[in-house]
Amino acid sequence: MKRDRDRDNPPQFFIGPETGDDPGSLIDDARERVRDEDIRNKESQRLARRLLVAFLLIVLLGVGFYVVLPHYGLRLPPFVPILCFISILIGSLLTLQDRT
Repeated sequence: MKRDRDRDNPPQFFIGPETGDDPGSLIDDARERVRDEDIRNKESQRLARRLLVAFLLIVLLGVGFYVVLPHYGLRLPPFVPILCFISILIGSLLTLQDRT
Protein backbone atom coordinates (compact mmCIF):
# COMPACT_ATOMS: atom_id res chain seq x y z
CA MET A 1 0.00 0.00 0.00
CA LYS A 2 1.53 3.33 -1.09
CA ARG A 3 1.45 6.35 1.10
CA ASP A 4 0.55 9.82 -0.17
CA ARG A 5 4.04 11.20 0.35
CA ASP A 6 5.52 8.37 -1.78
CA ARG A 7 3.38 9.49 -4.71
CA ASP A 8 4.38 13.12 -4.27
CA ASN A 9 8.14 12.43 -4.07
CA PRO A 10 9.17 9.74 -6.53
CA PRO A 11 12.56 8.12 -5.77
CA GLN A 12 15.57 9.53 -7.62
CA PHE A 13 18.47 7.32 -8.60
CA PHE A 14 21.96 8.65 -9.15
CA ILE A 15 24.73 6.81 -10.96
CA GLY A 16 28.23 7.80 -9.93
CA PRO A 17 29.16 10.50 -7.42
CA GLU A 18 26.47 12.87 -6.31
CA THR A 19 27.22 16.05 -8.17
CA GLY A 20 23.82 17.60 -8.15
CA ASP A 21 22.07 18.72 -11.30
CA ASP A 22 25.09 20.48 -12.81
CA PRO A 23 26.93 18.25 -15.33
CA GLY A 24 29.49 21.02 -15.85
CA SER A 25 30.86 20.38 -12.37
CA LEU A 26 32.24 17.03 -13.57
CA ILE A 27 34.18 18.83 -16.29
CA ASP A 28 35.46 21.39 -13.79
CA ASP A 29 36.58 18.61 -11.45
CA ALA A 30 38.41 16.86 -14.29
CA ARG A 31 40.12 20.10 -15.32
CA GLU A 32 41.22 20.71 -11.75
CA ARG A 33 42.70 17.22 -11.49
CA VAL A 34 44.61 17.75 -14.76
CA ARG A 35 45.95 21.11 -13.50
CA ASP A 36 47.09 19.51 -10.23
CA GLU A 37 48.85 16.75 -12.14
CA ASP A 38 50.59 19.32 -14.36
CA ILE A 39 51.82 21.19 -11.28
CA ARG A 40 53.23 17.96 -9.81
CA ASN A 41 54.94 17.18 -13.12
CA LYS A 42 56.54 20.64 -13.24
CA GLU A 43 57.86 20.19 -9.71
CA SER A 44 59.44 16.86 -10.61
CA GLN A 45 60.99 18.43 -13.73
CA ARG A 46 62.47 21.19 -11.59
CA LEU A 47 63.93 18.63 -9.20
CA ALA A 48 65.40 16.62 -12.08
CA ARG A 49 66.93 19.76 -13.59
CA ARG A 50 68.45 20.78 -10.26
CA LEU A 51 69.91 17.34 -9.69
CA LEU A 52 71.36 17.32 -13.21
CA VAL A 53 73.02 20.71 -12.65
CA ALA A 54 74.31 19.52 -9.28
CA PHE A 55 75.73 16.38 -10.89
CA LEU A 56 77.47 18.43 -13.57
CA LEU A 57 78.97 20.76 -10.95
CA ILE A 58 80.21 17.77 -8.98
CA VAL A 59 81.81 16.26 -12.08
CA LEU A 60 83.50 19.55 -13.00
CA LEU A 61 84.75 20.10 -9.46
CA GLY A 62 85.90 16.48 -9.27
CA VAL A 63 87.95 16.91 -12.43
CA GLY A 64 89.32 20.14 -11.01
CA PHE A 65 90.17 18.68 -7.58
CA TYR A 66 91.52 15.32 -8.71
CA VAL A 67 93.09 16.04 -12.13
CA VAL A 68 93.89 19.72 -12.64
CA LEU A 69 95.11 20.72 -9.18
CA PRO A 70 97.41 17.68 -8.72
CA HIS A 71 98.82 18.38 -12.19
CA TYR A 72 100.04 21.74 -10.86
CA GLY A 73 101.34 20.16 -7.64
CA LEU A 74 98.53 21.30 -5.34
CA ARG A 75 97.04 18.60 -3.14
CA LEU A 76 93.92 19.07 -1.02
CA PRO A 77 92.79 16.94 1.91
CA PRO A 78 90.07 14.49 0.81
CA PHE A 79 87.39 16.03 3.02
CA VAL A 80 87.47 19.34 1.09
CA PRO A 81 86.10 17.93 -2.20
CA ILE A 82 83.69 15.64 -0.35
CA LEU A 83 82.26 18.57 1.63
CA CYS A 84 81.89 20.54 -1.60
CA PHE A 85 80.00 17.67 -3.24
CA ILE A 86 77.69 17.23 -0.26
CA SER A 87 76.96 20.96 -0.01
CA ILE A 88 76.03 21.09 -3.72
CA LEU A 89 73.59 18.20 -3.34
CA ILE A 90 72.01 19.58 -0.19
CA GLY A 91 71.74 23.05 -1.71
CA SER A 92 70.03 21.75 -4.84
CA LEU A 93 67.45 19.85 -2.79
CA LEU A 94 66.80 22.60 -0.23
CA THR A 95 66.24 25.33 -2.81
CA LEU A 96 63.47 23.24 -4.35
CA GLN A 97 61.81 22.90 -0.93
CA ASP A 98 62.10 26.65 -0.47
CA ARG A 99 59.97 27.31 -3.55
CA THR A 100 57.13 25.00 -2.52
